[in-house]
Amino acid sequence: MDEKKGPFSTSTWHRIEDPRAAQVLANREQLKYLRPFLSETLSASKAARAAGVRLDTMLYQIERLIALGLLLPTPVPSGSGRVVKTYRAIAEQFILPFTALQAETLLELFIQHDSLRRAELGRGLIQAVVGEGGGWHVRVYRHPSGSLDWEAAPDHDPSWRQEDLLKADAPAAWYTNATVSLTYQEAKALQLDLVRLYMTHIERAAGSDQPGGARYTLQLGLVPLQDTAASER
Repeated sequence: MDEKKGPFSTSTWHRIEDPRAAQVLANREQLKYLRPFLSETLSASKAARAAGVRLDTMLYQIERLIALGLLLPTPVPSGSGRVVKTYRAIAEQFILPFTALQAETLLELFIQHDSLRRAELGRGLIQAVVGEGGGWHVRVYRHPSGSLDWEAAPDHDPSWRQEDLLKADAPAAWYTNATVSLTYQEAKALQLDLVRLYMTHIERAAGSDQPGGARYTLQLGLVPLQDTAASER
């Protein structure tokens, strides 16, 4: 099943060539100062409240964002005849060329975005298995491949394996993080299988009218490894 998407174009998006400006958009900590201005015109005080920072800090950042070409002053007249200083981002959608970002920045950007989801997955997995009751422990062991593995398991069942989570009365939770050897054709087949499986269940859930559905986090990933030795340590 192929994912169906509507028309999409980035031709009207704002392209950032200045590495300093690109760094602002690629860094979560720096982006928080621009974020309030992405969807509306705001005064410095309102933006400071939205970002959760002091007014003097926001005023400094506003000057910096203007100098980088990411923010525009948009003064508006007030009812008393004076002009209120407000600001708005130059665009709401941006393109950051790889040439404007360092490789380390790209990796940090991915890690920053992914770490929140990974933490969400970890919390959900721990709550799902520990919530089953009884005592639990962590098993650490050497895999036949030579890598060290660990898994959570219940105290009352020495023979418990992760596959037991597939039982009908077990939580709907699963986690796999493995390194496998595949040919390019096999990897492409797995890629298509994962996407088709994902889309099948997502479309089925979207068409379901059953109330009371729980929210789940689903994380899929498949990439060729450059440093295979690091993945086995």
